[in-house]
Amino acid sequence: MTRPLLALIALAVLLAVLRLHYLDWPPNRDVTTYSVIARELLEGEQLYADVWDHKPPAVFVTFGLAQAALGYGPVTLYALNLIAGLAVLFAVFWAGTASGMGTGAGLWAAAFWVALSGDLSLQMHDPNAEAFMNVCAVWGFVLLLGSASGSSRQRAALAGLLFAAATMYKQVMVTVPLALGLAHIASPPPGVERRSAVGDVLVIAAIGAGGWLSFFLVMALSGHLGDVLDVLFYSASYAADRASVVEKIGPTGLLSEMWDRFGVVLPLVLLGGVGMLAGLGRGRRGWILLAAYSLGAAAAIALPGRYYRHYFQLGLPPLVIACGWATVTLRARSSGLSRRLPQLGAAAALLYVSVFQVRYYRASAEEMLPRTYAEIYLATQQLGRELDSLLLAGETLYQWGSETGLYFFADRRPPSAILAWPLIRGPLATGLTSKALQELQEQPPSIVVVAHYVADSEPQHPVLEWTYANYRPVPALPETLTRHFALFVRRGSPLDTRVNANAWSRIREGARGG
Repeated sequence: MTRPLLALIALAVLLAVLRLHYLDWPPNRDVTTYSVIARELLEGEQLYADVWDHKPPAVFVTFGLAQAALGYGPVTLYALNLIAGLAVLFAVFWAGTASGMGTGAGLWAAAFWVALSGDLSLQMHDPNAEAFMNVCAVWGFVLLLGSASGSSRQRAALAGLLFAAATMYKQVMVTVPLALGLAHIASPPPGVERRSAVGDVLVIAAIGAGGWLSFFLVMALSGHLGDVLDVLFYSASYAADRASVVEKIGPTGLLSEMWDRFGVVLPLVLLGGVGMLAGLGRGRRGWILLAAYSLGAAAAIALPGRYYRHYFQLGLPPLVIACGWATVTLRARSSGLSRRLPQLGAAAALLYVSVFQVRYYRASAEEMLPRTYAEIYLATQQLGRELDSLLLAGETLYQWGSETGLYFFADRRPPSAILAWPLIRGPLATGLTSKALQELQEQPPSIVVVAHYVADSEPQHPVLEWTYANYRPVPALPETLTRHFALFVRRGSPLDTRVNANAWSRIREGARGG
């Protein structure tokens, strides 16, 4: 076994071990939403009809397959995150060798990827949709990097399948194959005519269009095409206004956001940027494709007009590949003592990133998350587990908010799987509100958890009014919970008779005794 292969295996093991630190950390609301909806699909519910979200189907299928194999819980989330992380690790390593820069470039890229793999500021510890979008995009990039040898069209077809899958996670990912396709035409592989490169891009486009048309056909045959079109319409309204998108899609807006939130990656941006300028100056095809990949990823990050933390994960694979290539490219262009400088710079950047990450691995969720944006995820995990011990078999809960982690940790199916925001904002609010109220009235939950941030935004919403009319508040909750939530128990229900209104600890004792 060669040294590079041993080093790559060691990096893979290190990544798996580092991910274990986050095994029981509270996941963000997107991840628990995917988990809850995937469970409903396995129970026979219909996506976009019985359970609703504004994303395409791939992420729910991914979570459903994982749950079918591993069950429902944190272990499945760990496995999903690990598989995606390892897939990108091998891809960025392979990108070094596929570009002809050798295993050294691949190992540098892989090392940078492992160093960033648990960054909390980018929500790398969660299996967000971006984790799987990265897998599809970076392997598609690797395929397009290949040389001629008579198989360009076959690689294009495989890349087309991967890019189509990426857009099935989120439509904004179309910007990556679009940018790469233009670069592939502008700089075809050696021995490939530009006309043939155009054919490759047409194959990629045809596969992507065919994938979406097939999806629409399946939905039409199942009678849910209208539901899907509603979802896509809502997705368009979810994005910020176009002026905001135009402003943020530019390099100034993107770098400003990176500086404000993710200073940890700026040394990598500097290293990779210098290498890219050097590579593009020599007209190297690999650098041209990598620049296109970077621009496509930046556009995908910015297109929604909202800079959520996990969106920036899309920029990390081209960034670490650029750093690996830069280290080798700059070394090759140096002589004498200066030949050591690129490697010393890469080592310093890697050390900087690694030291930055140590604070995450030295602290628990209870120590790290309070007083941060993720504090509500910790409160959701704690409350969900309390509700699991409180509720008896057959008793259900409903959460008025986006904190689907309550269903996840309480191990309860939702009486209505529509989150609160689509019922408040967007073009479908009225219809979805009527649907949610009908579901709640048909199967009234034993307890309703109201997230303050949603109740404050629309205090007279019909769902809230229905809750106040049929449920009574549970007082004397711990401050860690009341900071984010209010609890309401259904009047006259079995749970109502068990709840002692004096203290939350009495409720827990009643649950244990019940």
